[in-house]
Amino acid sequence: MDEQMVVRIGAPPNYTGADKKRDHSGKAPEVGQEAGMSEQIIAQIEANPDYIALRKKRNLLGGSLTLVVLVIYYGFISLIAFDKEFLAKRIGEGVTTIGVPIGLGVIVVMIILTAFYVRQANRSYDGLIEKIKSEIQQ
Repeated sequence: MDEQMVVRIGAPPNYTGADKKRDHSGKAPEVGQEAGMSEQIIAQIEANPDYIALRKKRNLLGGSLTLVVLVIYYGFISLIAFDKEFLAKRIGEGVTTIGVPIGLGVIVVMIILTAFYVRQANRSYDGLIEKIKSEIQQ
């Protein structure tokens, strides 16, 4: 049952989705059904208040970070498109322009945001998933 729960709540690391079986209509099965989960177990999981809380937390954090990433990335691209002169300004006497540290800053911020998401997921999501799994197994 553990493996089935993992497929429904979060796909295992080596899961590619390529092994989904198709019925005679050509449609892929619903999530969880390819692992042999009964509709009763799926309904139990989806009705679980912890699962609902998990989905809300995950969607809020994911949506917020996506918005932050889009603002930063498109802000940088807009700066490239509309103010090339600013990015072309040299820093001091050297050949490095101000665009280089700003571009590196964008990359560093993305790495930091990814690390933040992973930390949050490990802290809160994993505990909720284990709690849901133990409640469903009972």
